[in-house]
Amino acid sequence: MKRLVIALSVAVLIFGITFTANATSVDFLIGDDNSISTPSALTIDADFTQLPGKSFTLSEGGSETFVYAVINSITVADNEDSYDIIAYLDFDLPPVGPVGNEGSIDVTIKGHGSMNGSNTAIFDISFDPVSVEFGNDGWFTVALSDAALDDGYCMGGMCYYSGSANIEATVTLDAVPVPEPSTLLLLGSGLFGIAAFRMRRNS
Repeated sequence: MKRLVIALSVAVLIFGITFTANATSVDFLIGDDNSISTPSALTIDADFTQLPGKSFTLSEGGSETFVYAVINSITVADNEDSYDIIAYLDFDLPPVGPVGNEGSIDVTIKGHGSMNGSNTAIFDISFDPVSVEFGNDGWFTVALSDAALDDGYCMGGMCYYSGSANIEATVTLDAVPVPEPSTLLLLGSGLFGIAAFRMRRNS
């Protein structure tokens, strides 16, 4: 009976330690709901085929950079100086150890597009970084790079920009989610079981 008690206690302890160790890193998986939204006067032809199914693992403070979209062409129907652009990035976060980060997280990243001053041959795009909370006190930051199409011309009130420009995404894991209380309780019960057995044995 004593051997069974200590065997179970050790098993629980190892189980808890392993799960807690797994919480020091987070698995990221890119879903298939990725897009760029623009006002009606602005049309961006973008390719997101490299994203769905992409996965990577980050430890706290680690970063991963990948191609978010390939811009093929831009069409502008008026002569406004700037345009609001919104990029959407879909994360399917699997459960990692004791971290409750299961499910999908939709990241919204606001950006701006503009014709480069009086030079209508260039269209610039820039985005603001965004921080995302997930799991139990977990945080990661998504930053999209700037991009520009510099082969453009205007005719009949329309401007056309062609060529190819990559928008890269950089994901940085700022804070690793802490273990759920149930996992900490599991780890504590294992330690308590071993301590109780040793005390009974010594007495």
